[in-house]
Amino acid sequence: MVSLKFANQHWCGGVLLDKQWVLSAGHCFFGWPVFSNLSLWEARLGKFDPTPGAQPEPTQQNMKLIKVYTPPGFNASDPLLPGKDLVLLKLDHPVTFNKWTRPLCLPNNDDIPSTGQKCVITGWGSITPNGPPGTLKEAVVPVYSYSDCKRLPGYIDLVTEDTICAGYREGGVDSCHGDSGGPLQCKMNNRWVMAGTTSFGDAGGSGCAVAMRPGVYTLTASYVEWIHRKLYQDYRVSFREQQ
Repeated sequence: MVSLKFANQHWCGGVLLDKQWVLSAGHCFFGWPVFSNLSLWEARLGKFDPTPGAQPEPTQQNMKLIKVYTPPGFNASDPLLPGKDLVLLKLDHPVTFNKWTRPLCLPNNDDIPSTGQKCVITGWGSITPNGPPGTLKEAVVPVYSYSDCKRLPGYIDLVTEDTICAGYREGGVDSCHGDSGGPLQCKMNNRWVMAGTTSFGDAGGSGCAVAMRPGVYTLTASYVEWIHRKLYQDYRVSFREQQ
């Protein structure tokens, strides 16, 4: 997990893909014009106390962001466009892998969690609709079928084939404010993968953990080829610059 801090405050989550790349939600960086100023952002990784003003711990790593990429179809003026809410971030230098900092696997482009499968959500988000970010937490949520989620009241415009819904029909467990960009982790083919990226953790403004209002996640499998292509293109550019 990566804490993405804006102006020294936790704002969104992210997931480490390798030593220098993070996947998060697009609306975290394009919701307001000032958010696109990468100099105001910091990525924090490892074991650390999220309380403002807490002393740094030897296990934490702090990085700056130097590049941001958005997928095809992403609209900066409408960053919460369902199924497009994704951003790829490059860190200013490689992280050091250790017991607290490791990447999460990307799925294959056909790895789609099955209906009812139990997956894990994690983040520093609030546990009440208007509460502040807190300590890192995790929860288990089942996956909805695409058709069932799209039929829920108010969801027809929030759900596309590039999204996945997860949550309990009775509510009680959900992503919330501050969890955006974090992972929906599912075990597939004997490995844990980033099946989704938290987009509408509060179901588009209805409140967190409400009955029949599951969280909506951008489906990572829809963008695996794009992610690999951008990483390769960036590597080629960086390699030529070093010659």
